Amino acid sequence: MGQFNGDLGWMATAPEDSAYGTAGATIDMQYQQGISASLKWNENRNIPPTLGSTDAHPGIQLATWWAGTWLLGHTDEEDEVGEIYANVASVSSQVYTMGGTPDKASLTYFTDLNGVEYVFDGGIVQGITWNLSASEFSTMSLDLIGQGVSKWGGASRTPTRPPATEIITPGDLGTFTIGGVSLASCIKGATINWAWPTTDIGRQRLGSTEIPQPIRVGRQTVAATFNLELDSGSNANTVDILDDLLDNSSLGTIILDNFTLGGCVATGELPDLASGLIDVTLSVAGTGLLVTTT
Repeated sequence: MGQFNGDLGWMATAPEDSAYGTAGATIDMQYQQGISASLKWNENRNIPPTLGSTDAHPGIQLATWWAGTWLLGHTDEEDEVGEIYANVASVSSQVYTMGGTPDKASLTYFTDLNGVEYVFDGGIVQGITWNLSASEFSTMSLDLIGQGVSKWGGASRTPTRPPATEIITPGDLGTFTIGGVSLASCIKGATINWAWPTTDIGRQRLGSTEIPQPIRVGRQTVAATFNLELDSGSNANTVDILDDLLDNSSLGTIILDNFTLGGCVATGELPDLASGLIDVTLSVAGTGLLVTTT
């Protein structure tokens, strides 16, 4: 039996204000601009290492956790994405410093599959990728890991979905500067990625089958790729950017819409020589990322 897209369910989040892994309160749920969810229940299941039998054995569950991705329509609305950003950033006046001390230690992720709701608790954001397009709606993909999964046993909820008009469109992306110089007339798309690896099942403790709260390890990374047209004209001088690549010179601060990438250097490559429009794939690495909500 076929299903219409509108019948397939909804996605929501809620902060965990109690102990880690204690599902967030229903009253605190924020419904998201959900596109798709791929959260998988994982378990370590091994056969006991004992001698004396060749019979088949299903194995015994040793440890459990969940992990996967969420794909959302990208929006700048504070009341939709604010708590997601607060799990990976410090916040001041709706400006989120990614990698700062999180305001929300963990989130619960609610996923409704055509009327059957699953609750993924202990959710930690390991990374976020934003895709900004000149021809499509913008999206944001969350890389997630968490502790437990349960099936909602209460009455079916009536979701309050945010209006789709709040998803960022190409016309909303009018600001693009590198080192204070506007190149807005030559950018055709961008991918921005922030990531900070966390511990996983390797931090498992004796006395439990559930992973303890993941903690951030190593260094956070800030990277982006911009699709630009090769041009040497004013307000579109990508040739100067290639000069910085060859000189290993700092690009400074890059601003695209509500994203501010600090300490950027070019890490891309020279464009290919070909007929037609010539594109510059400008890849950068940065030292910091600010995301502003409205």
